[in-house]
Amino acid sequence: MRNVLVTADWHLRKSGCIWPKYPTITGDIEWGMRQVMNQITHCDNHVSHVLLLGDVFNERVQRSQAVINMRDWVAELATHGVELLYVQGQHERATPTWLSAIHPWPQHIHEQVVEITPNFRVYGLDYQFPHKVREALARIPREANVLATHQVWKDFLSADSGDAWFEWVPDNIELIITGDYHVHEARNVPGKCVLSPGPLCPQRIDENTNTGTFLVDTDTLVYQYMPLSTRHIYQVAISDEAQLHAFCDGWAANTIRQPGHGPEATRKNILRVHYLTTIPRVWEAVQRAVGDDVHLFPAPQNPRQEQDTIAEQDRIETVLDQGMPGIIRQFYSDDAQAASDAIRIWASLNPTEEIKAIVHEHMSQ
Repeated sequence: MRNVLVTADWHLRKSGCIWPKYPTITGDIEWGMRQVMNQITHCDNHVSHVLLLGDVFNERVQRSQAVINMRDWVAELATHGVELLYVQGQHERATPTWLSAIHPWPQHIHEQVVEITPNFRVYGLDYQFPHKVREALARIPREANVLATHQVWKDFLSADSGDAWFEWVPDNIELIITGDYHVHEARNVPGKCVLSPGPLCPQRIDENTNTGTFLVDTDTLVYQYMPLSTRHIYQVAISDEAQLHAFCDGWAANTIRQPGHGPEATRKNILRVHYLTTIPRVWEAVQRAVGDDVHLFPAPQNPRQEQDTIAEQDRIETVLDQGMPGIIRQFYSDDAQAASDAIRIWASLNPTEEIKAIVHEHMSQ
């Protein structure tokens, strides 16, 4: 038996921070990396290969500590003889790739077919920009039956937010394994199964803490969910003074304040408090009651602007998660063609020639 372990979206940052705005919340990424290594090396899992599906790093210009953490992890993997195959996401996409720069063990499989077993012939595809993705999917060789990629799928998000449909993937592909979507999900679509391992740990406060990897049997393509433990994230709503008093009076006995079971740095839970700004001195009361028991996040809401505020926050978080292409899509939200052209110019190494090519294409239509 030979199994492939599938993981994605590690988003390695400086000092192991989940969110750069909160530098005191650290250790979560390292804890996730350690758990993945434990899954790989557990003898009952029979892992021969790891598929790492992009956005390993959070930025194109890396912090030295993030590079060191990844180098050490890869070096440990190499000592166990487990092969590491990877594709790039939009966050760290570079030539040459970052993983090839820090260690010789990882194998970049972009536009290559790797046969792990006769029934697991995987084709790798780095993140593709919107104007190129359909053509790139059409070029998948017929000998491949598994696609390992990092793409923004319309099926997961929406017709306006994504770049590609699952139906664009050729019929010879039985299994799509993809990074980018920050939800751990297995989905059956006509003629295919789609696996999204989701992130190593939540990258936004509203992301699901149900994180994990997939273990895929390379003979049968049967998959198994392998859970990862994460720091607990709680949400509390306070809509009137009675709820405020009940929250503050009951905090001492509240289970939210009890430390988690991970490494020391990750045991303090996260609490996001949604409250109406019309309640007198509400945030001051919450801070006094909670103290330093948890990492506290305010979510103030004006009753007349509550829905607009929530929608705006969701929009901002989505844009930040998708990087510069997401910002461009949001700016040109009512013009998909303009968004595609702008992303092409941004991604090009020769913007002048890219602009000329775009103009020529539009003139010839």
